[in-house]
Amino acid sequence: GTPLVATEYTKNPSLVKDDKANVHYLGEITDVGVVECEVVVDNIYNEERDVTNCYVITCTKGTLEIISRSIHIVTNTSTHTYDGEWYFDDGFSYAEETEYTAVEGHELKVATEVPRVKYVEETPTQNRFEIKVWKGEIDVSRNYDITYDFGTIAITPLAIEFIVTSDEKVYDGTPLVATEYTTNPSLIDGDKANVH
Repeated sequence: GTPLVATEYTKNPSLVKDDKANVHYLGEITDVGVVECEVVVDNIYNEERDVTNCYVITCTKGTLEIISRSIHIVTNTSTHTYDGEWYFDDGFSYAEETEYTAVEGHELKVATEVPRVKYVEETPTQNRFEIKVWKGEIDVSRNYDITYDFGTIAITPLAIEFIVTSDEKVYDGTPLVATEYTTNPSLIDGDKANVH
């Protein structure tokens, strides 16, 4: 997130003993890429005397390069007990072996739709989504090489007990059959049980 600027140069051949050069540099780069840079000789002096005209000066350009910052992201693995609602988990963290984290002042945010599951038979599902990196309102993701290990999300069955309602009657020669039950916990709203 900070500029790379040229700060050094070499001389071929070296300056004459006790001569010193005043120089400045052209070229800087902040985002991933390559730019040319060059050194500009303002003057060469020996103590107080300008000796620039004693030299034939040639400046050869160089390059400055910013390479992508590698980060490795792991999306969460989680389970959720069936409740009839859509479930998702948009959590993530850096992998233990990640080489770098985001630059200070940069924020990681979920950038794509997150998988959602509702029923047991749909799971486990790969928790696959992408992350972008932001510096305030500016998307700086192109400066990062983001790799992923995707977790999974799953719905687990809700343990439910069907309890037959007890009943009794005085003998009358006709069968007594169970006709009612309760559940613990209650069925999820909208779910209905076919029983016999």
